[in-house]
Amino acid sequence: PQSKAWNGEGMSSSSSPKRPRKRHSIASRMILYIILSSIVVALATVAVQLYQDYHRETRRIQDRLDQIGEIYPPVISRSLWDLDIPLLRLQSQGIFSLPDMEYLEISKGDRQYIKMGDQSSQHGLERAYPLFITESGNLHELGELTVRFSLKDVRSHLNDKLFTIIASEMLQIFIISLILIVIFYHMVGKRLQKLVNHTQEFDLEHPSPPLAPKGMPSGRGKGDELDMAVESINEMYSRQLELFNSLNQTVNQLSNSNSRFRIVLDAVDALVY
Repeated sequence: PQSKAWNGEGMSSSSSPKRPRKRHSIASRMILYIILSSIVVALATVAVQLYQDYHRETRRIQDRLDQIGEIYPPVISRSLWDLDIPLLRLQSQGIFSLPDMEYLEISKGDRQYIKMGDQSSQHGLERAYPLFITESGNLHELGELTVRFSLKDVRSHLNDKLFTIIASEMLQIFIISLILIVIFYHMVGKRLQKLVNHTQEFDLEHPSPPLAPKGMPSGRGKGDELDMAVESINEMYSRQLELFNSLNQTVNQLSNSNSRFRIVLDAVDALVY
């Protein structure tokens, strides 16, 4: 309630005008929180998707490495034992034609039998397979087959997918945020603004009609929290208005009594003199 001033006729509810306050809209803060939380969730989702895709691609290359280890070392060992270099080169070419293959080498110590490609990329999966053959019960070590798969195309694919996922997530964030903002405005924001305007315009000398709860068409107890707040504010204003009227009536009665008392005093003075 505003401070009251006494005058000769009663009690006034007028006061000096309020200074405008800088308001921080709930809607604007809600938009900010929704966007920030959505961005965090989107980034987490992107990270999980990229990790799953990276794990799937590397698992695919690991499976190729396992297949190479199961199929090629025995046949390459036989060709190497027979010193069949044309067949050895043909078999190596078959391995090197696999997708993402970057480097292949068949060597023993410092001696290099076959070399294809180079190890130019910084990221790759490499594995070495021992080459040996058993003849007449004796184990003969022939060298080593080294293969390396590049992750360059995998990383390039993930980078392209990253921009696609981010663009998709940002679009989803925008749509969801817009829907939530519209829902919040119609369910909360508009009603809060109406409640604020009603409280700011309240005047005890010129009372406005009570604010009607939106969700309580048939009585109390059927609305939401905002309706309960409206009912509480209406009851508080009603009590303030009753108190104001009672005080104003008391002031008027005292003023009338004071006037009659002065008339009696004036009459007594006239009789005495």
